[in-house]
Amino acid sequence: MSKAEILQAIRSCARKLKHNPTRRELRLTARVSEEALHKHFGGLKGALEKAGLRPSGSGFRQQESTVLLDWARVARKLGKIPTVTEYESRGGFSDMPFHSRYGSWTKVPGAFQQFARKQKIVSQKTSSEGTEFSYKEFDAYFIYYNGKIDKVSSEKSLLNVFKKRKNELRKFINTNKLRFKKDFEEAIIKTAQYFDEIEN
Repeated sequence: MSKAEILQAIRSCARKLKHNPTRRELRLTARVSEEALHKHFGGLKGALEKAGLRPSGSGFRQQESTVLLDWARVARKLGKIPTVTEYESRGGFSDMPFHSRYGSWTKVPGAFQQFARKQKIVSQKTSSEGTEFSYKEFDAYFIYYNGKIDKVSSEKSLLNVFKKRKNELRKFINTNKLRFKKDFEEAIIKTAQYFDEIEN
């Protein structure tokens, strides 16, 4: 069985089963052996990715940034911190990856506070063997404040998060010669720390 035939079989199984097929399901329904998966893709995970599917479930440990960014997406959509039920009905994962990392659901907002994580922007192209994905990494910064999560990408967007202290923060930025374009990470951290000082 060729790579193209395996990828087509995986997509067909996924459409029929309404979920990513397991090794057993591929073997029974499409006659795709584990040996073929390893030979062409290094395993099931690689085959699913090449087929344009996102590996998920108990058999695949997701990167911390992946689950936190998905949690943040749901929180921003709701406009508040989601409950477990709200997240599971709108998010891309169950609550298990969060419990395994942080111990309880209530600790997730704390894990998300003022952190910078690498995201992957996916671009795709279609070839004779199916859809191929390439990834570009970049830093994304988020602020968790007042029960809301905001993505910060510039000095202006940061000041909009802390708008009630905007004038004081702008003065602090100018006095300390913080350059967001030159060293964004240092500028955002120092500004956020100063905001904490004058608020508390």
